[in-house]
Amino acid sequence: MRRAALLAGVLALASLGASVRAATPATPVWLSSEGDRFGVATTADWADVLAHSRVKVTDVLFAGVPAGSDPLDRQGKVNVWAATCPAGAQTIRLRRTVDLPGPVGDVGAFIAPVVAPGFSITSAELLVNGHTVLRTGPRGGGFSPKPGIGRLFRFGDNVVELVATKAPNPKGVTQCNTSSSTKVSLQAAVRGEFATDLALIEPGATDQAVAAPSPHVLGEVHFTVRNKGPGGAARGRFYYTIALPYTNDVEFLTSQVPAGGPFQTCTSTKTRSGPTYEGTCEFANLRTGTSYVLTFKYGSSNSKADRDTYVSLRWGISMSGQDLNGANNERLAKVWFCQVGVADDRRSCKTP
Repeated sequence: MRRAALLAGVLALASLGASVRAATPATPVWLSSEGDRFGVATTADWADVLAHSRVKVTDVLFAGVPAGSDPLDRQGKVNVWAATCPAGAQTIRLRRTVDLPGPVGDVGAFIAPVVAPGFSITSAELLVNGHTVLRTGPRGGGFSPKPGIGRLFRFGDNVVELVATKAPNPKGVTQCNTSSSTKVSLQAAVRGEFATDLALIEPGATDQAVAAPSPHVLGEVHFTVRNKGPGGAARGRFYYTIALPYTNDVEFLTSQVPAGGPFQTCTSTKTRSGPTYEGTCEFANLRTGTSYVLTFKYGSSNSKADRDTYVSLRWGISMSGQDLNGANNERLAKVWFCQVGVADDRRSCKTP
């Protein structure tokens, strides 16, 4: 219809809404259960690249709770080394590949050598996708979360590596890691949070007006959301409230999200206070630099009579993690349906 097309062109809006809590999707243990943080720690799942085998676990200090929240707590605290530990100097390369939903924000890391008296790890290096994040000596070290390193992570598979060199064993010790008195091991982790700028992309959130001499209200709105970067948005929601004019007749609200995108089917509930719909559209793994359009159609029969009326729209977007700019996350506007005609400002109705 012409009116629906005009409304779609005039608006690029969406709606805010209820704080409806959706069921938490299952996540891999290197992500927090809320989807706002990641952490990759040394575990038995790492590979000894040079030996083409699993790493050797020397100690399990804490087995981890996969059903927990924090990603490092979910994986536990584990000391590891290469599958072998010969008498002479040895350089090892341990590797773990994890799937992450995009670049991240602030990142911290640590390396902790754990060796028996007389043994030494002379150097250790933590790398992400081939780039050095942390380099330490015999005592290890680390740093608290800070910006800049998150750009090394990408959407999809990320390779985390530990490269370390062991000094020759004490005289007469042909192998290490045969007992607690010959221990040579490392514990390490890199962790961070998802930080990016999610935005509602549309013209300024102002009231709009359309000529509508019929007694019915019918409209369509298109809400464009965008991840402006620099990070990936692991999980979040679009939320909305659409309040239609009261009617004793039929009213409806339908929603549509792009197929194959990060958004799930939108859900909504009708409140008791008139034909007001509140709902959410959950999303996961919203790539940086991508935009998506959510479409809502609504109608209210015989709700206008011989008067002006409006549909109230409130909408927003939120994420698990740090949104770098909250000023573009929420909007409020009205769509006026005018009986006599539209005022010159195109935001209100003419005075009868």
